[in-house]
Amino acid sequence: MNNNVMHWNETMPVSYVKKVGSFLLSISAVLIFFLPIHAFSAETEAAAETETTLSYNTLTNEDLLTRTNDTYQEAYALVLSETRALAKTSFLLEKAREERTSFTIGHAIDGIAFGSSAATQSDLSIDQTKASAETAEEKLDNHAKKVQFAQSEYDLLQAHIAQLTHTQSAILSLRDIINSLQLPLLEIGLRIADGTLSQNQVPRELSVTNIQDQLDFVEVRNEELKTKSKHASQELEGLTTDRDTLVAKLPEYQTAFNTAKNRLSEALKRQSLLQEFDEYEPQTLLRTLKQMQGEMIGLRGTFQISANRYNRNKTKIDLLEKDLARLEEPAIPNSSVNTATAEELEQLLEKIGEVVEY
Repeated sequence: MNNNVMHWNETMPVSYVKKVGSFLLSISAVLIFFLPIHAFSAETEAAAETETTLSYNTLTNEDLLTRTNDTYQEAYALVLSETRALAKTSFLLEKAREERTSFTIGHAIDGIAFGSSAATQSDLSIDQTKASAETAEEKLDNHAKKVQFAQSEYDLLQAHIAQLTHTQSAILSLRDIINSLQLPLLEIGLRIADGTLSQNQVPRELSVTNIQDQLDFVEVRNEELKTKSKHASQELEGLTTDRDTLVAKLPEYQTAFNTAKNRLSEALKRQSLLQEFDEYEPQTLLRTLKQMQGEMIGLRGTFQISANRYNRNKTKIDLLEKDLARLEEPAIPNSSVNTATAEELEQLLEKIGEVVEY
């Protein structure tokens, strides 16, 4: 690890731009680290108040440098990790955009036209009907792929927005860590000033120049990520609308394809039937036609006979229903049946028997 300043770009590897001051590093350390405590940030003062179990001045040079550098390196490594992840989501998102754009340009087949109206569809040849079905299938397939590309870009854009948030959080965490290290950094500067510690022993990551450059760049990068997140969120809204529109039109293409496929199936059946009759001589076809006409006449006669029989039986049933309706309920005094009532019941039972038998 060195004191290079982090300049992150999602579409290329992480690079560093070195910023070297024109003044001597050792003198800068003494001047900056000897600033009064009250000049530190509010975060530093809060950290100093909680620093009750550790006195930096009692640590050995090795422990002081190791603890300070480890804390910084942990936050710095997190920033690098999240930045690499952001570069990957950016790469995948850009690739999805290019694929979607390329497919849309190369497959600009819109609308659902079949070259003829429903009224003249039967006049199309087999080849024309087949071509119409193939066109409908191609349109359905292309539109389904458009939906797939839009959904893929939508998912990757969501992941990219989430990673922008993670990266921004890591950068702000690095800023807070650097601010919290001002007390140990002060101790390092004091030791350099009194000769207890040599400047050459201090890791370059903890140098005054590197620390200040990192703080400056964190602020710039934080604003960049805010802007990118805002633009990505706006893009997501538009992409959501595009995706929903494509999904809503998918059933229309599916219906058109099903219609064209059914028409082709019917045309093929007609063609098969014509081919079957082409194998017979005209005299044979004429005899077959006459035979079918005779069978049709016989079927009509059978149907008419059955219909007449049904009508006659229905007339009888209607008369029986009227007779049943005219019958009065027999009186049964003292739980006994008189002679007149018994005769009526007998007649009623006979008529009911006729109905059941029918």
